[in-house]
Amino acid sequence: MSTQTIMWTALPNGLTAAGDRLRLSVLVSPRLVTDNGTDGTLAQFPNFLDWPAAVARLRFQVQFQGGPAFGVQPVVEAPYPALDSAAWNALFHKDTFVRSYQFDDRAGRAVRSFPTKQVLGFVRNQYKFFAVNSPAGKLSIEALGFDPTGARGGQLGQIVLSPQVVRQLDGRLDTLLKEYGAVPPEASFPAMDFYQVQVMHEFLSKKVKKPDGTLEPLPPQQPTEVDFHKAVASLGQYPSLMRAMGIAIDLQVPLDGVAPAGNVRVTPSLEGPPPMTPWTAYQFRRADRIFLPAPTATSDVTDGMLLLNGPDAYDMVEVDVDGAARKLADFATNVSRIAFGQVKSSIDTPQNYGLPALRSAGFSAARAGRALRMAGTFRAAHAHNAAVVANPQNSRVVAHFDDVTRGSPGEGVRCPQRGVGAPVPRDGAC
Repeated sequence: MSTQTIMWTALPNGLTAAGDRLRLSVLVSPRLVTDNGTDGTLAQFPNFLDWPAAVARLRFQVQFQGGPAFGVQPVVEAPYPALDSAAWNALFHKDTFVRSYQFDDRAGRAVRSFPTKQVLGFVRNQYKFFAVNSPAGKLSIEALGFDPTGARGGQLGQIVLSPQVVRQLDGRLDTLLKEYGAVPPEASFPAMDFYQVQVMHEFLSKKVKKPDGTLEPLPPQQPTEVDFHKAVASLGQYPSLMRAMGIAIDLQVPLDGVAPAGNVRVTPSLEGPPPMTPWTAYQFRRADRIFLPAPTATSDVTDGMLLLNGPDAYDMVEVDVDGAARKLADFATNVSRIAFGQVKSSIDTPQNYGLPALRSAGFSAARAGRALRMAGTFRAAHAHNAAVVANPQNSRVVAHFDDVTRGSPGEGVRCPQRGVGAPVPRDGAC
């Protein structure tokens, strides 16, 4: 028998223009399980044959934990459109493919990244050192840091990625990823840092490993079939479409009795299986017109904006770090082979070298320890989902700003369109 389960996530979204009511958006996250538990069609779920019409009939109970509760109905807020059944039917119909819902659990998945701050620091220090010590000419092998006598020079020898070094680093990297889910900051040293950059940019394997350990070519790749859940998720980039389709629903509630901080949730009047209604932590300051999801104590966000505090958490990046790291590591590895006689030299082999050119990629802010934080987010999403599934209406799960917001808070963009237990997109994705 098919099962229609829906998560309804409350998203505090500011005050009305008059400042006399709170604005609350609701994210609708369908979790449809088909008759056979694998593949089916939308015909098994009558409500979703015309979802905007179903939403138009709904009423909502907005509950502030330990405080007031209000019965409200959806509103249309400019510049967003009203519910549009014609738009829904243009995308979805009774034969729309539905793959039975399964939570995208990434709790055990390793996060491959590289420490931007350390890599950029090494590149900066080396280029400064060579600019000061050899401002007018190219650099000798000894000056670059490949002096067999041990005379002091640059430190490019620390990032040589020879086959032997790569084998050692690869084993160490696998151990760290299995133990921590990402490489912790204390495991950082130049060779490991630059090797992580290399791994990040390797091509996907062209072969797969069979159970007996042998390799075979990858099977022909087929285009991914977009099912109903993926199609609905793709609307997250388009706030107007979400409202026309009834995937995002706008509500307005009175200010009376609402505490400056607490938890809020919404419960729809829709008949059927118990709705998933997790709490969302909020912060409310009427004087500042603030009504937003509340951040956790360790969040980088305050009042909906990225908090760039302290020299250690973020680094301002002005160059193409990926390109600089790859070019400098390749340069160091090739020069080391010449310096230590690993390749034959000729009369044309140069004795002095210029460093690879750097290029700008605009400005960006790099967060130290981001990979470990993302691995932790995956584990938290796993726990949140398990709690909500086990107890849809009375779970103790409380979502915070980082759980329900998509986008780049540093740019002032707030896209509360994800929901509890959903996997985090790649850095910067909205």
